[in-house]
Amino acid sequence: MKLLRRLTAIGGLTALFVVPALGGGAASAASKVPVHGGSTTVITAPGIAKTLVENDIFASTGKPGSTAFVAGRGLSLRFTFPVTGGRASLDPLGGKVTHRGSIVFVNFKDNKKIRVGDFTIDLSKKRLTGIVNGDPRKRVPLFNLDLSAAKIFAKGHSVRATKVGLKLTGTAAKALNSALGTSIFQQDLLLGSANSHLRL
Repeated sequence: MKLLRRLTAIGGLTALFVVPALGGGAASAASKVPVHGGSTTVITAPGIAKTLVENDIFASTGKPGSTAFVAGRGLSLRFTFPVTGGRASLDPLGGKVTHRGSIVFVNFKDNKKIRVGDFTIDLSKKRLTGIVNGDPRKRVPLFNLDLSAAKIFAKGHSVRATKVGLKLTGTAAKALNSALGTSIFQQDLLLGSANSHLRL
């Protein structure tokens, strides 16, 4: 019975990234499942890296995150962050997945910079939050999660979610523009997509 409940909850997690809202469901799916680790990778949307370069803005990760350039339909940036934990449930949709690492944006025109990090995926609110410049009192909503194209693959105690859209919040756009002395960041800008591998 314990294994059945766990598998039911894991099955529920697969739906978290596929549908934006859920109606009634099995009561056994309501219990939160611990997230033991994994990673989340963010790949910038077409044109984002080019726009940053054209405006003398560079973005890179702080440890333990990693940054790579991806060639394809133009140049993209890939950021990867380790998952540190959290808990998640299906019905009601809820829980959080926590990460370590940060992204540092630097404007090379005047050396203005801003760091956002220690990201948390909030499944209840369908958004991703982060701490600004290392101050835990300044955790702000960075992205709203767009689940319309998301796909999920589950096997055993492993869940992979792909194509989760990241749309910039108004709060994040304002903070980035103000800190970097620019106006290129706009609310609802699709900055990229996230792919998460969770170990349960």
